[in-house]
Amino acid sequence: MSSNKNKNNSIKKNESFDFNSTKLHLIVLVVLSFIFYWNSISNETALDDVMVLTNNQFVLKGIDGIPDIISHESFFGATGKISSQLSWRYRPLSLMVFAVEHSFFGNNWHAYHFVNILFYALLCIAAYQFLKNHLFKEKSFYALCASLLFLVHPMHTEVVANIKSLDEILALLFSILFLNSLLKNSIKPNGIELTKSIIYLLLALLSKESSSVLFVLAPLTLWVFSNESIKKIILSSAPTFITIVGYTFFRLSISDVPSSKTDIMNDPYLLATIEQKYATISLILGKYLSMLFLPISQCIDYGFNQIPYVHFSDMSSLISLVIYIGLGILSIQQLIKRKPAGFFIAAYLISILLLSNAFINVGPPMADRFLFAPSFFFLAFLMIVVQQLEVKINQQTFNYGAGILLSGFILFSFLQVHARNQDWKNNETLYKADISKSPNSVRMLSYHGGMLVTQTDTIQDSIQKSEVLRGAVKDFEKAYKIYPSYASMFQNWGVAYLRLNNLDSTDWAWNKLKQLKPDSKYISSNDYLLATTRFNIWNKQYEAALPRQNFPELLALYRKAMSYYDVMPGSWVLLGQLYMVNNKRDSATWAWNECLKRDSTNVQAKKLLVNPVW
Repeated sequence: MSSNKNKNNSIKKNESFDFNSTKLHLIVLVVLSFIFYWNSISNETALDDVMVLTNNQFVLKGIDGIPDIISHESFFGATGKISSQLSWRYRPLSLMVFAVEHSFFGNNWHAYHFVNILFYALLCIAAYQFLKNHLFKEKSFYALCASLLFLVHPMHTEVVANIKSLDEILALLFSILFLNSLLKNSIKPNGIELTKSIIYLLLALLSKESSSVLFVLAPLTLWVFSNESIKKIILSSAPTFITIVGYTFFRLSISDVPSSKTDIMNDPYLLATIEQKYATISLILGKYLSMLFLPISQCIDYGFNQIPYVHFSDMSSLISLVIYIGLGILSIQQLIKRKPAGFFIAAYLISILLLSNAFINVGPPMADRFLFAPSFFFLAFLMIVVQQLEVKINQQTFNYGAGILLSGFILFSFLQVHARNQDWKNNETLYKADISKSPNSVRMLSYHGGMLVTQTDTIQDSIQKSEVLRGAVKDFEKAYKIYPSYASMFQNWGVAYLRLNNLDSTDWAWNKLKQLKPDSKYISSNDYLLATTRFNIWNKQYEAALPRQNFPELLALYRKAMSYYDVMPGSWVLLGQLYMVNNKRDSATWAWNECLKRDSTNVQAKKLLVNPVW
């Protein structure tokens, strides 16, 4: 009797540690999501957070701002106008989440980072469920491994650690939920599942416009994972097609994509030949693949001219082209046989090519976040390959080897992710970390130079302050040599010169800003600041010359001061008084009248005109 009891306890104990337990797998995914990204919760805001959160007036209204969020493009709440960039954005879902968060948490950025991790954990769960239900039905441990590789991959750090990138998480989350629901409805059609699939699709589209790839992925999913005929697949995909077309018309009704003059910062291949464009795109696609296998570095910007144009004579570009053509051929072969490997390769290729600038201009030539959704499909394909290898390799040897590789990658990724999370603390830490990784990017140099200028707001030591400002000027000078028409760098460049008391250079920088961006919000304040600074300098020289009582000298000095800022009413009063003490009555009267033209309520000018002391 005692023996049977011990046997039963042993069985229960073994069952409780079943490595194929779905419950255990889900717990692992949730716990690891928070372990990997826990130290990002202490972070602040960075980069485009200012556009979608901290300066977005619709989001700052909280829940009351949701109607405005739905009816405007994503940056309208921050700029008050449609984005002039070609990469026009309509991603209301993440902004709606931010609005709700703002109603509850205000400016507690730790809560926003926590929510990002929570949604990331939900995404990993959805990915696991999809793979377990439709790909690794007999061995869910492979679904866990694929989901783990996705969860821990260091290239995803930007998406999770940057509050703004919640749009990426939501887009992939609802895309996977949509595909899962689509397949469920094809297996057992019912109105509830169909309705859920359409809702998930809409939520994916409202998260990010790249979710429109589901127009192609939906029928491919049905082709591979269901037994339906082509005719039935087209009919089953009809709700998807109709929804995406309807969404497109709705989006255009919000506002047309703005027409704007393109420049190299928003159109990375503007100066390239056709061959250079596609050779460079091929090179970058190869970089994405290498990042999937060796994610040793992440960066916020790879813009002009960090990745110079290349020709197909460049070996890296050519090798990448051959690999991608090979992947395309393999995908077609597998799709013909309705094999899952064909679907996941195709999904990777379609999603990464959409963001490569090969067909439409998406702005940056390359970005870590562009690899986020494609990596899910590629890692699932990789796990299919691993599963097939298991059959050909000794079971024990395979288990040991796979366990060591997976454990090693998880440990490596943990160190990478935790270190990168710290870089995302705020703009200052981020720009310091990334300037060495992208030293030839005009935008990166401008970011770093601007960060140095901002640092001097709190530096009291004049020598240290000058050193930091000179460092900023060097960044701007390097950026200017690469691309002299990048308007955004001239504002901070002018501030750096101003703080170094180089007013002529300040004038040059801010005039360049006027020429390149005449609608800049800084222009009027720049004019005022520069004019008053120059006025004050010349006015001090005038005051220093007063004891000499040399009227021509004083008049010349004061008129010079006024030439920089003649709209200041008080300066005309002083000029009139200068004429008055030298008995130049007509000139004094003229000066006081000029004062009243600029300020009709100036009491002193009125008093002097009525009762001058000659």
